[in-house]
Amino acid sequence: MGMEAGNHGYLASVKQIYRAEGMIGFYHGCLPPFFGSIIFRSLQFSVYEMVYTKCQDHRQPLNAIPFSGGIQFRVLYGGLIAGTVRSLLECPFEYAKVKGQTNQ
Repeated sequence: MGMEAGNHGYLASVKQIYRAEGMIGFYHGCLPPFFGSIIFRSLQFSVYEMVYTKCQDHRQPLNAIPFSGGIQFRVLYGGLIAGTVRSLLECPFEYAKVKGQTNQ
């Protein structure tokens, strides 16, 4: 798009994008993050469900966390491991995306 750096407001930016590219200009670049989000989120929930189910075999994860209103340890374990796996897999792609956006 090649917009010059300037000190103009939000509405001026919206008008400039609309004049240059039309309505489609507001949606450029939204599909890759959308599909990436689907992939990483589904992976996260799959890992969470796997850990949550594996904890059924052990007694300790079925106990409630004290003062938590009944939340079981397996919920904590599942969230912790699923979030870690998602971060480890998603961060290299985010790093590459930011490097590309900043032309580095």
